[in-house]
Amino acid sequence: MRSSERHLAKDSILRLGMRLGVFCLPLMLFLVLLEWLLASVPNSYSAKRDLLKELASEVETLIVGSSTANFGISPSHLAGSVFNLANNGETPYYTDRLLTQVVPELPKLKRVIFVAAPLTLFQKFQNGGSDDWLKYFYQFEWHIQPQRSEDRRDLRMWSRVALFHSSANFSKTISDSVQQFLQARWTGRKLIGIPGMDSRGWRTDNTESHDLGAKAATGIFNWYRSRFHEENLAENVALMEHSLGFLRGRNIEVVLVTTPVWQTFLDGMNTDLWLREFSAYNALSRKFGARHLCFLHPPPSLTAEDFRDSVHLNSRGAIRFTKILATELDRTGNSGGIR
Repeated sequence: MRSSERHLAKDSILRLGMRLGVFCLPLMLFLVLLEWLLASVPNSYSAKRDLLKELASEVETLIVGSSTANFGISPSHLAGSVFNLANNGETPYYTDRLLTQVVPELPKLKRVIFVAAPLTLFQKFQNGGSDDWLKYFYQFEWHIQPQRSEDRRDLRMWSRVALFHSSANFSKTISDSVQQFLQARWTGRKLIGIPGMDSRGWRTDNTESHDLGAKAATGIFNWYRSRFHEENLAENVALMEHSLGFLRGRNIEVVLVTTPVWQTFLDGMNTDLWLREFSAYNALSRKFGARHLCFLHPPPSLTAEDFRDSVHLNSRGAIRFTKILATELDRTGNSGGIR
């Protein structure tokens, strides 16, 4: 190739590179802006982190667990200063990591309430599960890496855009984030907390009861199956042993609480699996001097109007249940047993 032809080829490549740069630069700037925006607007995980930090010097009781705890126990209806740190889909791995991180920062902590929901000990985030993306919020907001090493090579470990894009409501999340961010900038207020969450971390739900029928309960069971494996039981028990041992070493009382479910969930539940799980909870209670308060069968004072679905209480039901729980917490001794 002659020198003039090589010059032309280099010029062509240079011009192509410049055009690609001009084309890509706005996209890169937009992605950087979007990453910053998504990091600036609270989500359930960051909101609870920031709210707990503000209350750290006074919190006496901490509630941990998954969605049944998130929606089902109202901190303001328990004695003392109480905070609800639970989040949807949370497994024992994340509960254990959260406790070891936050407990040393809570000087007045006296009690931790573990919400021991049915099938919790068989659960782990699985690739392709409907809530698989939730585990990356722990990475962003709490610096807790995913439990499985292969999940740590996912793009969602480093990109909030990728994370939110994998959620079910990506476009709504983006529009809501932009709206909240602009409102905060316009009013000059600090963004702490999210709609539907009170200052004590409780996710309120004022909707009337949803479908409590057998078909709807089957849909919930299908969600559980997407995260269910028999071999998770031993691993999750070991994680809870670590959590309870850690708390016992700090003289912090532990109470395991199984929240009520509706009859259609009970009818469809595998009794053998629950009895294995119940035995594991009771064994943990005995080993670490904890209490297990089991309300699996709803107390008579709770009706269909108190449930948002067959496994979750709505706000009215949560307040009623929390008052019942408060009475039981005042009792001494181990009150374990199937109710």
